[in-house]
This record gives sequence, C-alpha cells and structure tokens, in this order.
Amino acid sequence: MKYFKECFVEKIYHHNAWTEGVWDNLKPATNLNLSCNEKDSSDETIYLKYNDKTVGVLSDSDSKTLIDFIKMGHEKIFNAIIIQNKMDEVDEDRKLKVVIYIKSSGEINASNHE
Repeated sequence: MKYFKECFVEKIYHHNAWTEGVWDNLKPATNLNLSCNEKDSSDETIYLKYNDKTVGVLSDSDSKTLIDFIKMGHEKIFNAIIIQNKMDEVDEDRKLKVVIYIKSSGEINASNHE
C-alpha cells in the first residue's frame, strides 16, 4: 500500500454508529470502508463505514480528492485505517482520525478473491 493522506472523520454524532455501540470497536488499526451517497448524485461527501454503519464523513476538501474515484466504483483501491480515537476530545470532528492508503493491483486482486 502507498500512503495517500491523513484525515479527521467529521460529524460522528450525526450518524448511526455512535448510537448503535459501534464506537467501542473503532480502535487504531481498524479498517473503515469509503462510500458515497448512491441515492443523491449531487452529494459530494465521502462516508466512512464500519460493518455497514456510517461512522462519519470526510471534510469537503478531503472528499473532493476522492469522490470521483468512489462514484466510479473504485472504492476497493483505497484502504482507510483508524490511527486515532480520542474519546476525551471535546470537538466531535477531532475524535477520530484515519490514514488513507492506495492499494497495489496485487492487493486489490487478492481482496477480490476473498
């Protein structure tokens, strides 16, 4: 994998993962999936999910760098890994941080056969 960028996960209180007990599983090294709003093509937001539960979103500027790839169905080339989970942080948009990697073609092919 090749490092792409680090991002804070925003709006964590606005999504179902916070209320459905998912937060306890969001530890450093946990993988999150990147997705977009398939029902609204004008939505330019990248959503981060854990077990199909939305954890939060990337900022507008971070989403902008990825949205075209995700909308074209290339979400499997990215791997988002939690690197920070600070429950005691006051600012909801600074509690969770991820690093996003780009997978090599070999890693993508291997994950397609699992």
